[in-house]
Amino acid sequence: MKELEIAAKQQPQKVAAEPISQNKINYERKKQIDAKLRKVDKEIQRLEEAIGKLEAELAEQDAIMAHPDEHPDIKIDNDWYWAYGQKKEQLQRLMDDWGEKQIERDEVMAEYEK
Repeated sequence: MKELEIAAKQQPQKVAAEPISQNKINYERKKQIDAKLRKVDKEIQRLEEAIGKLEAELAEQDAIMAHPDEHPDIKIDNDWYWAYGQKKEQLQRLMDDWGEKQIERDEVMAEYEK
């Protein structure tokens, strides 16, 4: 009798394939959507931080341009204006990217609500 029990334990047991319930499907779907949402939110946060930093730098440069006589140590020349223009362009790109990510976030949220 013990030999039969040992033999039964050693044989791999066949597991009947259970049908996947609708709740499990919904859970997995929501789990994937949550992952997408976290990824998009993280990217939005990164963009917002970069935008904030760049806006602060530009505000500082705006103040310098408004009162150049108060900043005799800073040489405002063509290179300075060029760098300022580059920062303005970078800010615009970041804001465009932020807008696209917001749209992507809205799409993910709409998918979640389905």
